[in-house]
Amino acid sequence: MLKVIVIDSHHLPRDADFPPLDLYKYGWEQYVDLDRQGMIDQAFRMEVVVSVATEIDAAMLTEMQRVRLLVVGDRDKVTFPKELAAERGIVVCDTGDKTLSAGAEPFCSEVVAVIEAFLAEKTIHQIM
Repeated sequence: MLKVIVIDSHHLPRDADFPPLDLYKYGWEQYVDLDRQGMIDQAFRMEVVVSVATEIDAAMLTEMQRVRLLVVGDRDKVTFPKELAAERGIVVCDTGDKTLSAGAEPFCSEVVAVIEAFLAEKTIHQIM
């Protein structure tokens, strides 16, 4: 079962809604008010981590032991340790031109499209 977490959904408008993944079984968790340690505690078992606009440092990424895909919503705000991600074979993608400034619905749909493309081994918007 695929496990997905949105670590910082407080950056999304209240009406933002992610469409369902085209998978038989998966877990999807969203958190509004996690501090750094809370992000680590909740994300360490997840395979897909979505960060709308929150930095992910080396210590956090190290603790996220099962992550295979990191989806970043805003490339200007979300920084992450590129060398560590590459070393661990983590695929990092953004949402292309479907940023939050394009609206919550296109952004959320694109996050799901990125995840589904990754699962189909047809990665889109890969930045590393």
